[in-house]
Amino acid sequence: MLDIVRGGGISEIRKIATIGEAYYIPVSPHDATGPITMAAGAQVMMSTLNFCRTEIAYSELPCYNAALIPLQDVRDGIFHVPKTLDLGHELNPDYVAVGPPIPAGQNVNDESERDAQPTSLQSLRRIQRSVGARYARRGESRQSPHHPTHR
Repeated sequence: MLDIVRGGGISEIRKIATIGEAYYIPVSPHDATGPITMAAGAQVMMSTLNFCRTEIAYSELPCYNAALIPLQDVRDGIFHVPKTLDLGHELNPDYVAVGPPIPAGQNVNDESERDAQPTSLQSLRRIQRSVGARYARRGESRQSPHHPTHR
């Protein structure tokens, strides 16, 4: 399954799908990171000959539809893609202003509870440090040998 976010974006996913097409390998976009990923994956697949099916997280559709204008049109197991030149959806400004719903049982007013949860920036830095340490232990650089600053 192709993941738009982890695969490098729309252009990279399109390239991967084209390589798969040369070997008669079917491709399907992965819907794991949200409504924009689902919309982008569906739009890319509309121009992909070896498209098999798209993953739809039916349990997440109400949240996805709250975040987007217009709503994602899923009927009878088929995602009807908007016939526009862009992704066909925009972020709902009301949803962006309020933010996603809070998971059941989480109290955002309790500072100790809130501070115990690492922010996404803290998580990203922790991941970067662990990946950097892994490369350092092996005596390698994280950069490509073709990168201009590679030594």
